[in-house]
Amino acid sequence: SSPRFVARVLLESTLVRVRGPVPAVRPNLTLMPGTSLPAGYVDSNPDGDDGRPLSDYDIIGSAIERTGLFALSGVEDLGFVYIPPLSRTQDIGVSALLVAARFCRERRALLIVDPPASWDTPDAAIERLRQLNFHSDDAVMFFPRIACRDRLRGRSEIFGNGGAVAGILSRQVTGESALPRPDVEPEPVLRAGVRLSCAVNGRERARLLAHGINVLQTVRSAQPSPLHLRTLSGGSNASADWGYLAPRRFALTVLNTIERGTRWALATDRGPGVWQQVTRQVTAFMRRLHGAGAFGLLPEDQAFAVVCDERLNDAGDPPEVNILVQFASLHSGEHHGFMISHGMHGSSVRPVAVNRLETARAVAEVLERETPRRMERRQAAV
Repeated sequence: SSPRFVARVLLESTLVRVRGPVPAVRPNLTLMPGTSLPAGYVDSNPDGDDGRPLSDYDIIGSAIERTGLFALSGVEDLGFVYIPPLSRTQDIGVSALLVAARFCRERRALLIVDPPASWDTPDAAIERLRQLNFHSDDAVMFFPRIACRDRLRGRSEIFGNGGAVAGILSRQVTGESALPRPDVEPEPVLRAGVRLSCAVNGRERARLLAHGINVLQTVRSAQPSPLHLRTLSGGSNASADWGYLAPRRFALTVLNTIERGTRWALATDRGPGVWQQVTRQVTAFMRRLHGAGAFGLLPEDQAFAVVCDERLNDAGDPPEVNILVQFASLHSGEHHGFMISHGMHGSSVRPVAVNRLETARAVAEVLERETPRRMERRQAAV
């Protein structure tokens, strides 16, 4: 009955439980081996190992058991995913990259991919990228690998650069300029003490960028480069914008902000009042982006549109809130459109075909397509 009873105390722990019945009497004191002196600690065998080598299957894991990549499913704000090499001599395989890219697309995150160890020159990187046959506008790669001191071996070694890339991409500024913009990107400069595993000249840098491989630098450029950071889309992207890193990150940030910021709507009484409140909330956010220059010089009515009303929603069952968001592309006359949905099974974001300058007509066409889908979902639920 004591509040200090071991089984009761350990109920508060998420790591430790009592295995089997608790002894009826207090255990004997642990003594130092060969003496009658109390031990301050218990000896252990330090000759352990790291277990069997990791494989792509360990990295992929199980969605049901939430192992491997899927252990990240509960992370609320997932900006980047980086998978280090399996060992010093073994890179991540294509199968793990494909699953990771799909996971990142569903979570609207960015996958950071190391260049394999065999890509030791710019020419080798370009040639072997074709052989790798991996393309995703939600993935980014920087070349070359980095050389820095290995504290375990006491000498300089070559490592994958994904950790450094994550740090570079995570650099944030403060103030109003912290709002995302599709035309602003960090300069890929490494910190002092880190070297490139091979040199890359200006011509090679342009060739690598043309194939979707970005290039790290050890010093800042004297003049801003006209060559923008790329994704690994390889020309397979649905929009020309998604071949570039900055507009892709901008879109992911905007969609994640709206999706997380409007989940409250599902927990309230659905109706015109809630839909109007959602519209005002999202419109205010888009206006801040517009004021920060995210859509260039376009007037507000051509820069973005937000729809959340009876054309997309109803107050019946199943409970669901749909928000149509459209914003201008970097390419003149084009727009990106997305449907953000909150339902009993979670939230989702999917692209919709809204690529016209005439916003009102484009939105009307999307609404016309979405109405039958919404009716089908209601009938399926019944």
